[in-house]
Amino acid sequence: MRTMQTTGYFDHAATTFPSAKALERYRAVALEYWANPSTKYPEGQKSHAYLEAMRASIAKSLKVRPNHIIFTGGATEANDIVFQSLLLRLSPGEVIISGIEHSSIIQQQRALEQAGWKVIMLRAPGGFVNPEDLRKALTPKTRLVSIMSLNNAIGTLQEIPALVRIVREFEKTTGRAIHFHTDATQQLGKLPIDLLSWDVDSASFGAHKFHGPKGVGFLYNTSEGIENLSKGGGQEGGLRGGTENLAGIASMEAALVEALANRKRVTEHVTRLNDLFRETLESHATILTPKEHSSPYIITVSTALPAEVMVRMLIERGFSVSAGSACSSNARAKGVRILEMMEVAPEHRGGAIRISFSDSNTEEETVSLARAINTIAKESP
Repeated sequence: MRTMQTTGYFDHAATTFPSAKALERYRAVALEYWANPSTKYPEGQKSHAYLEAMRASIAKSLKVRPNHIIFTGGATEANDIVFQSLLLRLSPGEVIISGIEHSSIIQQQRALEQAGWKVIMLRAPGGFVNPEDLRKALTPKTRLVSIMSLNNAIGTLQEIPALVRIVREFEKTTGRAIHFHTDATQQLGKLPIDLLSWDVDSASFGAHKFHGPKGVGFLYNTSEGIENLSKGGGQEGGLRGGTENLAGIASMEAALVEALANRKRVTEHVTRLNDLFRETLESHATILTPKEHSSPYIITVSTALPAEVMVRMLIERGFSVSAGSACSSNARAKGVRILEMMEVAPEHRGGAIRISFSDSNTEEETVSLARAINTIAKESP
């Protein structure tokens, strides 16, 4: 099934390697469906039909309508489309986000505030947004709420349906719709997702988180009020201009179908690894990811050593982990900011490292990683 050896690689929340099926699909589609899907000649129409077949397949996997799937360059671009759509509105309002969002959402704050929007950031004690905090933050000026379903830095899972219900109840008092967006890219293909029962208006996803290719993803969107600030040739219902990456989209579809088919087995395996890691870790390391209401795929721990030092020393021992979320060039600083919003004790913030599992990890190397952390932590001054 897999295409490469990844011994010692424990950073699957940063990216996964593409599966053999995803790579095979990419090559086959790039060769056969090479024509631009927007053209009218037979080759282009053949590509267009295949593009729509991929859209229908992904929609079927998520039990949503095909026209609600918008192909993008990844989850970051999907987030951008939703947030930058606000900049086109004539009257600024208020936006509510959690303080533990991915940096692609946190960094929207500056542009929004410059355009007159008020951005309210909710704290997340222990990694969880308090529903009452959301309720208190809602006002008649609220236009958008964005809370990620599975945190990429620490692995906590939000109760998205409960949070959406609070927003929908508030809508009834004002008669005005509020767009609810969730970045769910860490969850797809790993844990169950039910977009319809969640009742979200939009959600973002990236293929490289579930053994698909990098540079491709999609936006699930049901709102007619979303409009992309960046204009192009009108592709993807006008929400994402530019010739579609058909080979990448097809590769993503293959990876998603494979991930969903194997999800139960892989989750059981990863849960065993998570439990084994927790059991092997000693008192010199503090586990920051709660056992309950968290993804088994991610566990964050802290030691007295600065995170960069621990990461470097683990690399020397053949292990790959992250300091922070690894989604930016300043990952550690952003990781510390997230831990502060989670109200993690100050002494545990600077030494936090993230371990993230997949089915390619073994019990033996998981124990070896935990023991390496124990040894390094013991020897630190």
